[in-house]
Order: sequence, then C-alpha cells, then structure tokens
Amino acid sequence: MVNILILPFSLIGFLVSWYIYYKKNHTKEKLVCHIGNDCEKVVNSNYSKVLGIPLEVLGVAYYLFLSLMVIATHLGSFTLFGFMIFDLILVASTGAFVFSVFLIYIQAFVIRDWCEYCLISATMSVAIFLIEILL
Repeated sequence: MVNILILPFSLIGFLVSWYIYYKKNHTKEKLVCHIGNDCEKVVNSNYSKVLGIPLEVLGVAYYLFLSLMVIATHLGSFTLFGFMIFDLILVASTGAFVFSVFLIYIQAFVIRDWCEYCLISATMSVAIFLIEILL
C-alpha cells in the first residue's frame, strides 16, 4: 500500500514548483532567494529545461501525479492502466531522487549559486523517495 505520508511532501513540492512557475511566467517580479545570491540565475540557467520543458512544469506534473496516486490508493484503486500504482510511484520517486541529486550538483558546482525553492523541491523528492523505500 502507498504510504499516506507522501501526500504532504508532494503537496509542498507542488506548491513550490507552482510558485516558481508563477513567478517566472505571470509576474514582473524577480524570484528572490535568501540563501543564494541570485535565484534568477538558477531558474533561468541552461539547466532549467529538459527537452524544452521547464523544470518547474515537470515539478508541478510530478508532484500532482504523486498526490493523485496517493489519494487514488486510499480510495481503493490500486492500478492505473494495468500497472500497480505503488510501482509507478516507486519508479517516479526514484527518478526524481536521482534527478534532484544531479540538480543539486549543478547548483553547487556548475552554476555556483543556490535557489532555495529548488532546494525545497529537491528535499521533498528525497523525502518521498526515502518514505517509499524505508516505510
């Protein structure tokens, strides 16, 4: 059974990803971070897209998917298109964990600046992965 503890982490990740998306696309205000020098440098870097899709859009989709899958399992649905939801969440969270570690490396050693919102999202991905494999 899918652990309900995933839900708050996926909702926080969704909100953070949505906030980055909203700030980048719907306001004229800069994304302000308090731990780094320039969040804009991180969220607008060459590493801010995968196959032309902004990372914040992928984050919104990922966290929304997780939230819906957790809710579905607790409503009694355990399969999606013939796949076990638990397996889909495990594969997705493993991929997000690996990708988050890669993005933290990029911030630290390539961009050499930090985005606290990106770090919060990465923390949510790591927490979800750990919940999946440990609990």
